[in-house]
Amino acid sequence: MWFSAQNTESTVAYWPSISSQTTIVIGFISAACGAGAAWEAARLKQGAISALAPARGMLSIAALHLGPIAVLGLIAIVAPFAVVMSSVTVPSGFPSPAILTVSYSVILSHIALGWFVGARMPKLLGAATMLLFGYLWGFWPAAIGTLPWLRHLNGQGVTECCGLDQEPSVRSMAATVVFSLAIVTAIVLNSAAPNRPWRPLLPLAAFTAVTTAALTLAVPLDFNGTQTRDVALRTCSGQNPQICLWPEQNTQRDEITRWADEATRKLAAVGVAPDRQVEFGNPHP
Repeated sequence: MWFSAQNTESTVAYWPSISSQTTIVIGFISAACGAGAAWEAARLKQGAISALAPARGMLSIAALHLGPIAVLGLIAIVAPFAVVMSSVTVPSGFPSPAILTVSYSVILSHIALGWFVGARMPKLLGAATMLLFGYLWGFWPAAIGTLPWLRHLNGQGVTECCGLDQEPSVRSMAATVVFSLAIVTAIVLNSAAPNRPWRPLLPLAAFTAVTTAALTLAVPLDFNGTQTRDVALRTCSGQNPQICLWPEQNTQRDEITRWADEATRKLAAVGVAPDRQVEFGNPHP
């Protein structure tokens, strides 16, 4: 919540933009959840719980102990909305379910990875590893200009979104969810498969196949995970120039129209002809 409060100044009063701004905290939340999962896994291994409860499979044990971490992760990803909504004039509508789903998929993938790593390391080392990895993976890809597609795998591809004429890229969000699914699927298969010599092959094959699908989605993308918004949503009125407003601007229609008319007259007085059709990128220009 504190971190969100530092990153709301440029948020456009438009739900996809407000929702996208909350993804900036994923790196912190996923790191903490991954560390918690690693700690639980190491604790259970130390207590030999799998040997003491042979009637229960490792998946049921994992669900019991990782469930509270998953709930805390969900609360943490929703909490920033309270900060952002208090800092921005909230428009009609509601948060983007797609962006919340993408964010939560990243958190679940870190919980699964923490479960895998923690069972193979001492308690403190596993938790520290997941804290460090989660933080670096959460923020480092966004700093690499030569590999912009990486940020579409870690959940921050849509962080820079959106102006009123944009919406979050479906392809970017799909790449994040599919890559998260690759991690979760591989670790679930590893935990559920019988202890045989071929056991590592099945999760490895699944991870490779699903990750390939995620890369197919992510690699062609540029830095910004945005796509053009449907222009049919605009309402246009007037002539020379024609003023086209997005739904979020309808309450300001009279003011925007008057402002545009004044600007048009002043431009015409010095010989500048504006475009015949004009739109504005902010609800309160």
